[in-house]
Amino acid sequence: MKNEGRVLMENRITFYSTHDLAFSMEYVRIKERIKRLQNLSKPGLMDILELAQICRYLDTGNDSKKTSNSEKVIKKEINKWFSTISIDNLISEITRSSLSKQYEDELWERIALSKYSDNEVKKILTKYSDNKIVYPMRNKKIVKKYGYSILQNLIKYDGSAEIILSRKENGVTLPSELVENEEDKILTQYIDSKRPNPGFLKAISLDGTASYSVRLRALKKYSSTIEKHFQEHHTGRIGTEINVEITTDLNANQDYDVQKEENGSNIKLIIRFNGNHLLNLVDWPTILNNFEFIFGLINSDGILNMAPFTEQGGVLERILSETGTGMFPDNFTFKQLASIDILSFNAYYFFLQRQGIDLERIIEWFFNDYLVKNFKIEGLSISVVNAMSSSPELKTLNAMSQLHRIIRMYSLFSADKYFDRDLIDSFSDTPRFAEIGSIAHDKYIKVLDQGLVYAQYVLFSDQSPLSNSFEQNVGKSIATNNQKWSDFNEYQTAILDHLIRLHILQHDGKKLTFTDPSMYRLLHSSFTYGVIPTLKLDPFRNNKMLQKWSAKKMVIYQPTLLTPYESNLFDYYFSDKYPNGLGLRNKYAHGAFNSIPISMHRLNYMLCLLFIVLIILKIKNELDLNDRRNQ
Repeated sequence: MKNEGRVLMENRITFYSTHDLAFSMEYVRIKERIKRLQNLSKPGLMDILELAQICRYLDTGNDSKKTSNSEKVIKKEINKWFSTISIDNLISEITRSSLSKQYEDELWERIALSKYSDNEVKKILTKYSDNKIVYPMRNKKIVKKYGYSILQNLIKYDGSAEIILSRKENGVTLPSELVENEEDKILTQYIDSKRPNPGFLKAISLDGTASYSVRLRALKKYSSTIEKHFQEHHTGRIGTEINVEITTDLNANQDYDVQKEENGSNIKLIIRFNGNHLLNLVDWPTILNNFEFIFGLINSDGILNMAPFTEQGGVLERILSETGTGMFPDNFTFKQLASIDILSFNAYYFFLQRQGIDLERIIEWFFNDYLVKNFKIEGLSISVVNAMSSSPELKTLNAMSQLHRIIRMYSLFSADKYFDRDLIDSFSDTPRFAEIGSIAHDKYIKVLDQGLVYAQYVLFSDQSPLSNSFEQNVGKSIATNNQKWSDFNEYQTAILDHLIRLHILQHDGKKLTFTDPSMYRLLHSSFTYGVIPTLKLDPFRNNKMLQKWSAKKMVIYQPTLLTPYESNLFDYYFSDKYPNGLGLRNKYAHGAFNSIPISMHRLNYMLCLLFIVLIILKIKNELDLNDRRNQ
């Protein structure tokens, strides 16, 4: 065997960091790989780079049996290889190799330290066109010395603006030769490309180094792109056609019915709710309950179903999602679930109207009467424009202002458990959605300890290093007593030992179990929702493990009305936090809605009402559970 040639990249040793989850798994393979690589009569580029990666492990000093001589031999072999290979042969090796980011970094570090001439390095750079130019740009020495050559590659690449704008995230250094007019040229080229990423368009519009004309050009393209995105989003055209209707044709024992029709690659999802049941459930408290128990806007843990959750959607879908840096994860699964909730809400709204019931009046009743009679909370009154108002713009503007009023009112009330009606007039600033308070100081528990975060990942992630061929996540298999110690490979047992040291798992030599029956639900809730909801988990309030975690500051209590994922959902539709968001709040707050079509005003009005109802459900759920807890 002359060399390892086409050995798959994932089978080679890769050094990430001493803190990376893969460290221990990679480390146990080092001896075998060193022996195999050093026995090669004609090692290739990937073989040499793997040896260099192995040296990084040896440099950590974690191998008690290593000798300085063996490391010196490996480094000498690496240096000899790079000093003897011709530039043409090196370029040939680079061209036919598929290198990971770590291997590319290793290669350019070796090139920077080599004695190649300037012309030879420039010749290598010609092979790094398009998005591959990011790799030499991660090496400061290369950028400093060959900035002009790198700049020429950037100018030729349509996506170079993304490299410039995400330089911090990618660890990229920009060449000093990139003067303002050249940067504007690159940014303009990107703005005018066929499919620019909305996140980067928004970033260009806010980039203080770009000229005003370029920033304005980016803002206009961003606005048109987002408008098109939301038109498609709200009509349900997301790859699966979704229809929601309320009908009287269903059997008496059916609350709803779901049918799926497939025609080639086209899928039509038809959701029908039983109108006969709903006709008998028209008192106002029950109508609010219907949003929870029939239409499922909020789940049994008190979490909004519309909010995204950890690892939402399949692996391939998450990989292929077109979300850029700082963007909301509005992948196919999110859009589908959101569309179902939006269309279900719309269907029920108009169903109620046909029965002579205005949802707007129910919203007013909840704050003006229901809270007073059931919880002795006075002063949280609102007024929503009549449903039959002839001006969609005014209706939407009023609904938006009432949503903000509700947020201000409840934030003030949750802080002191008291509300002064006059106080709302002097409290003009609307809190961020993530800052809306809760009347329960321990509403949610946020995990801070990295050991527990790591435990959540390996137990519940579909990318867990503990996963083999199990149909369900490893944590669920352990919770149902279906997981044996013998099911795992040697490198996986090292991870399990770590979970045992954290007192999360235990084993009797045969089966693995959680140390506490509540452990599965605690960690799974944290992994899924980003927090542990405690109001629905009364038995866990006095959980000894939680108390221990809290005492050691491994977790903190989070007294907010919304979970982080839920507040992100509100930000997606109303604030400017996300470049791919709708940003309705500022459009209506600053009078920038004159150019919005009437049809979009109607859609935005229904969105505002939906999110007011979602806030009501969160408030009602919190007050009900907290009242029950304190009885």
